[in-house]
This record gives sequence, C-alpha cells and structure tokens, in this order.
Amino acid sequence: MLSVIEKVQQDALDWSVPVTELLLRCILVAAKLSQTEFAAWARLEYDGYGSKKVPKYRHVSGTPQAFNPFYGWRNIEFESLKQKERLSTMHFNQPIGEIEYSLKPATDNSGGIYKVNYHPSTEKRLMESMNTDLTPVLSVNPPEIAKILDAVRKVVLEWSLTLEFGGIQGTGIGFSNDEKQKATGITYNVQTYIFGGIQHSQLQIMSQQSIQQITQQMIDIKALEHFTESLSASIEKLAIEASAKAKLATDLQTVKNESAAANPKHSVLREALHSIRSILEGAASDVIAAGLLYYLQKLVGT
Repeated sequence: MLSVIEKVQQDALDWSVPVTELLLRCILVAAKLSQTEFAAWARLEYDGYGSKKVPKYRHVSGTPQAFNPFYGWRNIEFESLKQKERLSTMHFNQPIGEIEYSLKPATDNSGGIYKVNYHPSTEKRLMESMNTDLTPVLSVNPPEIAKILDAVRKVVLEWSLTLEFGGIQGTGIGFSNDEKQKATGITYNVQTYIFGGIQHSQLQIMSQQSIQQITQQMIDIKALEHFTESLSASIEKLAIEASAKAKLATDLQTVKNESAAANPKHSVLREALHSIRSILEGAASDVIAAGLLYYLQKLVGT
C-alpha cells in the first residue's frame, strides 16, 4: 500500500489525475505537517490568484488577433514593438480548475487554439487604437496553457521528494508525531521556484575583463545523513549495472565515514558526492534515481 507521500508522487506523475485533485491532496498533507508556505501556494493555485502577483509559469504568450467576418482571424498590427510585446503576454490568475476545464475543448477542436479575452479596460483601449469594433483576443497554443499544469505538478513532486528524503512518509491520511516534528525542520522554498531566482548563477551581462566566483557552501551534515540513509535503502532498487552499484556503495561508504569524523573534510565529501551524482545521472529515467538526484543537487549545488 502506498504511503501518503508516495500517493502524492504517484498522482503528480499521472497526467490522468486532475491537478485540482492533486492540489486538494497537497493542501491536506501540508496542513497536517504545518507546511504553511506550501499550503498557501496550493490554495492560491486552487482558488486563483485574484489581484496577487502570479508565478512566472502563469505568464502565457500568444498572438493578438481579431475576427473579421469576411476574412476570418487576422493578426493585429501594432505601432511599436514594445506595445506588441506587452499585449502578446497575459498573466493567468484563474483557479487551476478553470484552466484545466478550458484547455480540453481548445485541444480537441480542429484549430487547436485557445482564445483568451483581454481585460475589459485593455480591450477598450486596444479597440480604440485599432479604430474598429472588432473584439481583440489573444490566440494561444494549448502547450502554452498546459505548461501551467506541468509546472504545478513539478512543484508538487519536488516538495513531496523533499519530505520523503526528510524521513516523512505517512500512513493512511495521517502522520506520526515524529514525522510532524521532522516536518518543522524541512523547508521547500516554493517562492524561489515559482518566481525564479539567480542563486548560484554565474550569468554576466555586458561585462568585460570580469572574474566570476562562487564560494562553495559547507555541506549540511545532518541533511547528508538523511540522503545517505535514503541512498542505502535504494541502491538495490536502482536500474543500473552491478558494477555501477558496487562503485555507488564504495562512494557511499566514503561519505558515511567522512561525515562521521569529528572534523569532516568537505572536499572529500564533495568529491564522493559528485561521483555518486554521475552514477545516478546514468539512471535519471528511474524515478528513484531522479528523486535522489534532486535531493543531492540541494546538497552539493551545481
């Protein structure tokens, strides 16, 4: 029987499960584990953002068009590129259920195009600038809308993996007191993911003779212990060759020995963890390996 967290993961990977249903399960789990930030995000996705700022994955691009009764749909011409770019993007704040419901007929019809109305004030200004009574809309390809649903599934999957590698599984629809206590020390920064960030980025724009440097962070030994426990329990389940499993076991023992030392050498730990990552990347299509890789990335960075 699947644990509570495994059920969330299964639903996140099953595209036949509505995202609305997935979010309700997340709201339940997050509330029971006092994961307040994640619960707030899940409720916004379920109820809609209203006037609140929407995540970047809800920024949808399309083509501004108007329907001419004689010539059909025609692209709208703009006086400036800036105006065209501004009116070619919409920020979707609707509840996820409305997006799911609306996406299906758009995908099923022959044109396969999603027609989105502008805000009444924007529509009015646009019609005035066009000097016409034709109603403008934004024509969007279904994949642009579907990426919203995909992004939500990805956030849920990563959050559930974070909980799993923190030692939280659940039974039935509940969690033990020990698991609830563990959850208080687990943070999944959903805000960083949904709004984007440049932490650990080395991107430079228009720079000359510059030097880039990222200071390597010390490895969190407590978090490392959770990872080694999960890896130890998963090695035999991984879809990799026997030789790779043997190398993985050797690297894992190196990590365990070094992390147990009074003064762990982080350079040794990092080298062994990078070796482990290389092996896991060879089985990235394996769900278990993918989960381990995600948690390992949080430990060692890029």
